[in-house]
Amino acid sequence: MDKDQNSLDSASRLNKKDKQRKANKVFNILIVAVSLLIVVVAATIILGDSGEPRTETASSENESSKHKDEKSSNDNEGTSEDASAEEENQDAEPATDAEAEEETEAEEDTDSGEPKVGEPVGTTQTGKKQSTSFEKGSADWNEMTTAMAAGTGIDPNNMTIWWLGNGGSPTTAKGTVSAKDGSQKYQVQLEWVDGQGWSPVKVEETN
Repeated sequence: MDKDQNSLDSASRLNKKDKQRKANKVFNILIVAVSLLIVVVAATIILGDSGEPRTETASSENESSKHKDEKSSNDNEGTSEDASAEEENQDAEPATDAEAEEETEAEEDTDSGEPKVGEPVGTTQTGKKQSTSFEKGSADWNEMTTAMAAGTGIDPNNMTIWWLGNGGSPTTAKGTVSAKDGSQKYQVQLEWVDGQGWSPVKVEETN
């Protein structure tokens, strides 16, 4: 009876050892699989990171080549334009004397003190003009005063503003000015140019 019991105990121990060995094998296989998976993921990340600079380098080389081609094309166009400009200048030479006379006459008109139309006088304002302020001391008022002085040739410090108001839209204005001695009044039409300021587009003598 004792022998049979010992045999059963011995067989039970062997079964437990077999099961434990099988369990250990399964655990070892799982550990190896997880390790391989980690290695694969790490390699993918490393290879992916190292590949990006190459792509950027290739892209930079392509852009550089493109810029060189464009520059070469622009240089060729510039040479052609220079040649065309020289031909136009040669063709226009006969009219040089007439143009010089016109410029001289324009200078004489300017020196004579007659009203003249000027370019935009500059501005501190930005953006598209939505409305105009006719309040004395505002940016619009000060810049319109400068524009009327430029259009009439009157010194701003010696100018009297008789009237200044809307010209029919947010980008137009009208004003009547004269020198402080009141010798001659001028009606000035002003127009706003975005980013450049008020421009005196028309100047007329008035009573």
